[in-house]
Amino acid sequence: MAQRGQRVTSLNSVRPCPTCESHSRTVLHTQHFAESSELGFQTSVDICSCDNCGCGFSDLQLVQDDFDRAYEEHSKYADMSVFGETSDDPRLRESPWDLERLSSTASWISEQIPHRGLRVLDAGCATGTLIGMMQELGFSNLVGLEPSPLAVATTKKHYNVEAFVGSFCSPPTEIGEFDLIVLSHVLEHVVDVKAAADGLTSMLRPDGLVYIEVPDASRYQDFLVAPFHDFNNEHINHFSLSCLDTLLGARGFERVIGGSKEVPIAPGVLYPAAYGLWKKSSRLTRELNFDHGLRNSLDAYIARSHELMSRLDSWIDQHLAEGPIALWGAGNLTFKLLVSTALARRDIRFIVDGSTQRQGITMSGIVVSDPASLTNFSGDILIMSLHHAESIRVAARQLLGNRSGIHSLMN
Repeated sequence: MAQRGQRVTSLNSVRPCPTCESHSRTVLHTQHFAESSELGFQTSVDICSCDNCGCGFSDLQLVQDDFDRAYEEHSKYADMSVFGETSDDPRLRESPWDLERLSSTASWISEQIPHRGLRVLDAGCATGTLIGMMQELGFSNLVGLEPSPLAVATTKKHYNVEAFVGSFCSPPTEIGEFDLIVLSHVLEHVVDVKAAADGLTSMLRPDGLVYIEVPDASRYQDFLVAPFHDFNNEHINHFSLSCLDTLLGARGFERVIGGSKEVPIAPGVLYPAAYGLWKKSSRLTRELNFDHGLRNSLDAYIARSHELMSRLDSWIDQHLAEGPIALWGAGNLTFKLLVSTALARRDIRFIVDGSTQRQGITMSGIVVSDPASLTNFSGDILIMSLHHAESIRVAARQLLGNRSGIHSLMN
């Protein structure tokens, strides 16, 4: 295992590099997580840099079917009721920052694609918000694809479009071909990137286009919002724009336009994203350039994350009284802090989350429950998010009033 500031080289990665499929890797960091009942969840994962191209990735012992079933059964993207519990409109149940990001994406695509009658697939469509926004911009032939049956049902109901349950790594045979495929913050979640890229190729018509947007790993260190925020059980590929060019060029795609931008992930919090529009052609690009900037960026991000984790550990130890504690939020930060800070030694009685898709799973042997279970709890309550803390605090006030003992991390 890689310790702080130490690299470990191995020639035998379990997963191939998502960009070039090499198994030669350098371990930059070993990420630890609390035990969970979620399908395919690992408690320890090596974060690697490919020695052939520099792409970053989690060296998982899972297959794509494991991930697809996890999103089918417990996708947080299928139920965003924490942002609008009484609304039947899926757009009102989205976080406002996701709405801003998706609106910007839809507008950008519409500027690049003048033909509104093209057949368009939103692969990883969640509850169809991007589809609805593209409809408003005049696109009339839209299709959704998503592993979660709940999300697909919502998409069909509210946007009156075709939508399929499934993965674009092994797309349903009846889904057909497309002029444009959109992958907005999807490819970083995919175990079998080769199968995903092959699926894109098989579903695109000649001269078809693909829009891809992913977290920009070459800029992680400049947008640190939580320790090891990007090294989680969902984000398992860490691309730069150069990595995307390599991945797609080997399959006959040429980039038309692209770059890096910032997208909102919380009020006042921005996050780097690499994006581009690639066109399908007959020319394969075999050139492979090692992305030294990406590896150096990941090293810098790891160093900054260690520093922030140390500060969080000290804060928890100093500010939470001895005694029973409840944690509000069953997200990725909770999985890390439960094993990497003083929380590992504390008496955790409850873990709660407003999303019904999170309720029922276990974390460190504790079943995640509805926040209403805290009504008669008298111990300290810790909000387990750095960038969604205010929205959780509002929900806590609505449920529990202005009772004392509700803490936000580092505040």
